[in-house]
Amino acid sequence: RDFAVIKTEIIIASTYCEDLAKLFRVVDFEITAITHYDSLNLKKYCKKIFVVKDYSLKTLEKIFLETDPYQKKSFLLGSGFAENHKRSKIFNNRKNYGNDFKVNCFVKNSEFFKKLKKNKILFPKLVKKNSLKQTLIKNLKSFGSQNVKKLENKNYNLKKNEYFQELIDGKRISVQFISKIRQLRIISVCDQVFKKKTFFIDYLITKRLSKKKQNQIYTLVKKIVKLFNLKGINNVDIIDKKNKLYLIEINSRPGLSSNIIYKINKSPFIQNKNNLQNNLLATKIIYSSKQITINKKIIKFFKEYCNPNNFSELPNERDIIKVNEPICLLHLMAKTKKLLEKKLNIETNNFLTKIEKNL
Repeated sequence: RDFAVIKTEIIIASTYCEDLAKLFRVVDFEITAITHYDSLNLKKYCKKIFVVKDYSLKTLEKIFLETDPYQKKSFLLGSGFAENHKRSKIFNNRKNYGNDFKVNCFVKNSEFFKKLKKNKILFPKLVKKNSLKQTLIKNLKSFGSQNVKKLENKNYNLKKNEYFQELIDGKRISVQFISKIRQLRIISVCDQVFKKKTFFIDYLITKRLSKKKQNQIYTLVKKIVKLFNLKGINNVDIIDKKNKLYLIEINSRPGLSSNIIYKINKSPFIQNKNNLQNNLLATKIIYSSKQITINKKIIKFFKEYCNPNNFSELPNERDIIKVNEPICLLHLMAKTKKLLEKKLNIETNNFLTKIEKNL
């Protein structure tokens, strides 16, 4: 007698959902997506898609109750949603594949830095207004490098949730990992490359590390995981300077690196063995240099030219992309960093040129 396989149902709420939905779909989850951006290929991985304009709890409650009134589905809050929500009765009886709400709140709170200091974890110093050091203006409630800027005016007055932090000039890296009770698996360590004269990420590219550096990073991440009780997919941003690691931020939810995790780990959960990569991997955000309205010709170009293995989060017809807004993500691999960066530049330029020809 044959029995139908009962799939685990999950509601994923994230600013961008495609790569994250793909990561859960590969292990047979049935996905309901709540997202700001309904990408061209998102429907391949989802049973239902809800496109929302805000991150409000009221919006989430309405969709959760509509799509799952008996509270049987699990959930995961990704970028944008994890940073904006505290506990609510709509989450009470559901399995959470991410971090607890108190964890998400604490890493975006001023007490976070006190805990780092108490536990002797290095981080760029919080400085006062008239500091002689190079200084950044940051916001406790921001995510994805939003609202990070260099202090140019010494008379600048901080706004709500803002703070001054020392700017450390070192190698900026991000560490992707999955954690579970008494288990930790580092999936990848990436260089973070910013757009020129900004703190917006241009691309992530995986690094090859010495055994000594691997151990140094693992020791720090293990300490952070235990200290903050981190669970599921996380990443931390670190500055590596003179063989010292400075913690910049804990991103206690999945983000830009979901496609890299998919290619290496093939699952959102800890695997006994990673899919070892001889190649370096990269994820690049392709930004628009002008305002674009997506038309039928551009959609045709997407379908003919943009292999889903290399492109994700492609917009739909009639979507409007403003200047300097992301159009999509580009995912490539190569043997060396130099070759991979060259491929990223060539593919990005070709992509933008072909879009402009189809406007």
